Amino acid sequence: MENDQTCQICFNLNTSLSDVHYDLVQARALAGCQRCGILLSLTSHFFPGQAVDLLGLLVDEPHQLQHRGPLLAHVKLASGTVHVLELFRQPRQLTFSDKTCQGKKELRMGQGIGWARKVSVHSDSPECWKLAKGWLRNCLESHSECPGFETVPLPTRVLFLGHHCWGTAMPTRIMLTAESLDRWKAGVPIQHLPQTFQDAVKIARALKVDYLWIDTLCIMHDQENQDDWARESTKMADIYTNAILTISADQALDCHGGIFGMREKREIDAISLELSSLSCCSSGCSCSTIYVRRHRDRSYPFLSHSVDGATGGGCRSLTSGLHSRGWTLQERLLSKRVLHFTRFEMAWECTKEVACECRLGDSPPKQFLIFRRAFVNPIENWTQNGHQDQDRTPKSAEDEVLKQIHGPLFQEAEGDLSSLVQLHWQLIILEFTARCLTIEMDRLAALAGIADLLCRITVQEYYYGLLSDHLVRGLLWRHKPHPNRKRVSQRLPAGSAPSWSFGAASAQAQGQLILKGIW
Repeated sequence: MENDQTCQICFNLNTSLSDVHYDLVQARALAGCQRCGILLSLTSHFFPGQAVDLLGLLVDEPHQLQHRGPLLAHVKLASGTVHVLELFRQPRQLTFSDKTCQGKKELRMGQGIGWARKVSVHSDSPECWKLAKGWLRNCLESHSECPGFETVPLPTRVLFLGHHCWGTAMPTRIMLTAESLDRWKAGVPIQHLPQTFQDAVKIARALKVDYLWIDTLCIMHDQENQDDWARESTKMADIYTNAILTISADQALDCHGGIFGMREKREIDAISLELSSLSCCSSGCSCSTIYVRRHRDRSYPFLSHSVDGATGGGCRSLTSGLHSRGWTLQERLLSKRVLHFTRFEMAWECTKEVACECRLGDSPPKQFLIFRRAFVNPIENWTQNGHQDQDRTPKSAEDEVLKQIHGPLFQEAEGDLSSLVQLHWQLIILEFTARCLTIEMDRLAALAGIADLLCRITVQEYYYGLLSDHLVRGLLWRHKPHPNRKRVSQRLPAGSAPSWSFGAASAQAQGQLILKGIW
């Protein structure tokens, strides 16, 4: 290859390119360019019999100390449609802490191809178990922001910890009642439990955690013991906050759906290709093997990636199951750590980071998930500092800490901590009101745990969804209908909430409630 072995068409897959004519790639491949040959191989595999017009490459530019992610190949077909593939290397060991390429300076070709993981065929696989254990171990041992094992009171009744999605298929015989309580104290055969609960027990045992808490099995649900539900439901916030881990059965529609499952072929389909010895280092890190699959995107803050996620594929897991339920928002935000099992991959979130099965490394939480590091496990005791002086320097150490905690909300609040709290609350309401409630009268009850924690930390009063520091601002809410649903928002029956509270608006209109502020 001329010019110091640099192909003038693909540039050895070392740099980003746009609108490269496919016939030029074909010509260079026939002339002996192995990297152009790789581009031909991936297009023929994923688009057999279809004419390709243009190719583009996008190299990931990671932040310092992070792994470079996959190289994205944009394929424009002659039909006009554009598809995205990703090229990546996989380390020999699959955990996030493994060393990848130790000889990066030796690489002469394919430097733009970063690192990722192949997704397991089934979520109940040795690779998934290793990854889940690694995430938990790393968080407990290395994250100063995340609480470790603590001595806290157990809930009134326990098996361990977990949450699931209610469904109409839930049989009353496996709900806790006064009649079943004494019998269950003697033991509940695991084979008598619904599949989702059985899987939760398996996860608890694998992670070596002793106690499991499931509301269906630990709170009485019969009509004669409604006082037990009233008493125990007020403790849910503390239960999730004190638990070492919450298991999120994202793909299950009810308690029988199970936590584990096969991944769709389209989600895991990948081919492997070998680069020449000039394209890899000598450290034995397997960097000469390149994998190609359909691009896995995600719609944040729903943590799992999926094929075609940017155009709606990722949303398939977000509008069903747990992520469509109003009650599960506070369970997610108040938990120290959440291990997600979705249809597409496993995902992890804690105070410090979010991570997933198909990518190496991690990223900081964003959007409403920053509530956890601001209030549940605060990085700093920032709420005790009061309103900041107007003459403070923009680059002060205090500002840097607040930016780390609150992200873009800090700038939006213009240094006023009271406004900062209100912006957090508005993000939560925006997310919460886009979800469904089986019982509409639960609208404010399903937010009570979050509201109680926020008001205790910021020393505010709480009035039916409004914070006392911004009562007038809290009155400026409006309903934003779902674009695909035309039902008009209606008020709930008298007694649910005052008419001036968003808690009085019906959730059945399927939309969001927007408070005056950052929108």
